[in-house]
Order: sequence, then structure tokens, then C-alpha cells
Amino acid sequence: MNYFQRAADIDLPPHLAAPTRIRIGNTYLQLGSPSEAMYHLNLAKSLTPAEPDVYLALGKAYLLSDKSDRREALKCLTTALSLNPQVSIIKYPPYERKILTSDSEIEPSH
Repeated sequence: MNYFQRAADIDLPPHLAAPTRIRIGNTYLQLGSPSEAMYHLNLAKSLTPAEPDVYLALGKAYLLSDKSDRREALKCLTTALSLNPQVSIIKYPPYERKILTSDSEIEPSH
């Protein structure tokens, strides 16, 4: 992780910095640290707001966070699909199940 952090600290142009932040975020997700992942993924989102992989990873991070924010996860996953209909959320069945099975229904936002 130290190498990723060093790469993130380098002043890179946005087209290089964003993929680095996405990789760091995904690595934190694999390590079970969704809050750390969200930090790097939100930085990536600010650099490349039209990148579906950012929203896909953010959706996973929201689902895995202690607060398990399903509404925000659903927004992110929907955005990922709208940016690229080919993005595969289905290949992440544990995340999909967590969205679809909840103790409380997600209320529509007004």
C-alpha cells in the first residue's frame, strides 16, 4: 500500500492521477477499509467525474461501510451503468445481494 500512497502523493496530471486513486480505492476495498477507499475514490471522482469505474467502486464502498448506505450505493451503481451500460455490476453478486436484501426499504428521494 505504501507504493500506491507514494504514487498518489506525486503531482500527476488528472488522466494519470485518477486511475491511481481508483486502484488505491479498490485495494482498500479488498483490505476491508471502505472509508479509506471512499477518500481516494472521491478524489478520483473529482478528477474524472465521467469514469464509471469510480462510481462502481464507490457503490461497493458504500455497501461495505459501517453505515451501509444503500441509497448512496444505489445512486453510484446507477450512475456507473448510465455512464457505461457495459459495466458489470452482476459480477459482484455479494454487493448486489446487499442492495436487494435489506431490513428496510429504500424510500424514493423527493
